[in-house]
Amino acid sequence: MNYRVLFIDDDAFMLKALLRTARRIRPNWQFMGCDQARDWLSVVADNAIPDIIICDYQMPDVNGEQVLLEAITHYPSAVRVLLTGDTSEQIVTRACEFSHHLLGKPFSEQHLTAIFECVERLQQLPFTSHSRAQLGQLQSLPVLPEFVKSIKQALQAPEVDLTYVAKLLQHEPALAAKLMQIANSAFMGFTRPVSTILDATLRLGSNLIEAIVTLTSMDKYFAYKMQAEAHDEITQFAYEHAVLAKKLAQYAGFTLLEQDTVFSAAIFSAIGRLIELLQQHENGLNQPPLLMQSGFLNSTLISTYILTLWNHSETVCNVVLWQDTPSPEGNTLENLSFILFLTKQLLLNTGAEHAIQLAEIIESPELLAAFQRLLSERLSVSGAANNAGKP
Repeated sequence: MNYRVLFIDDDAFMLKALLRTARRIRPNWQFMGCDQARDWLSVVADNAIPDIIICDYQMPDVNGEQVLLEAITHYPSAVRVLLTGDTSEQIVTRACEFSHHLLGKPFSEQHLTAIFECVERLQQLPFTSHSRAQLGQLQSLPVLPEFVKSIKQALQAPEVDLTYVAKLLQHEPALAAKLMQIANSAFMGFTRPVSTILDATLRLGSNLIEAIVTLTSMDKYFAYKMQAEAHDEITQFAYEHAVLAKKLAQYAGFTLLEQDTVFSAAIFSAIGRLIELLQQHENGLNQPPLLMQSGFLNSTLISTYILTLWNHSETVCNVVLWQDTPSPEGNTLENLSFILFLTKQLLLNTGAEHAIQLAEIIESPELLAAFQRLLSERLSVSGAANNAGKP
């Protein structure tokens, strides 16, 4: 596929540097440059619809915010990137209203490459043209904080140094507290409590840390934009879903990496639900929005879209995407998605009859035995809780 990228910057030197670097990274792509922000629409009209629009923030007459807001209307499926030398919290918060990415000045080839890779992966997803436009028109999308990017980079290093990761986390009390809470929670199945962030980091491992840090870092963004009760309900469901999915995968004999994958996918699914709720709140909608694409929940599409933009693993993104489509037999991806489906349905409907119906669609003997073990545990815990409440 011939991807098209439009760079907008009034600084001729910066524009040439961007074009030169981009052509070296992706020699087969089409790149356009515009040094007059007011003329950017005519530049596109003379060429072809861009897949990415990268625009400088501080420009005379028209700034990057105005340009990217126009892009939402004219080319909603294009990925919007704000180029800025100011990455203060104020700018980052503001950028969430109209852009998908922040590209710092001076820019790095690594960050530009990451953006290009995100767009390539977005095009490979089975989104219809309608859902692509709908997803692109979403505003108030969270931009991944720089701190989380640093954590991700450290966790994805060839030789992960969890001691270094723990030191980074110590500077973020809210994240550290959440990791300690999860590492010591009874439903994770650990018998010995941990007392330091390093112990919690070593216990949870890189994949779980990445998922928990990503969602927890979003709390500050969503918390002041919606009712605390609604926000807490969504995140609590995500954590319960994650633990349940990981347990089922463990009981069914899946590898540790596969267990961590379903845990992460369940955690990340909360992001789409939070964004969907936020969009409804900001738009004043009293009824659920129309489906973006048949066969998928809007929140699932949004989660997959955001995770792909943030360059999370393809496996996790696909498990998130297919979690509402039961495929009890098949490849690893289908099996992991099915585990997410089963555990999600268990949480949404706790009735015994519904559990029996779920068991009936499981064809794998190993997974069926694991599912029945999980059900037995849940019944035992529920019974103990009921007895504890009796006089």
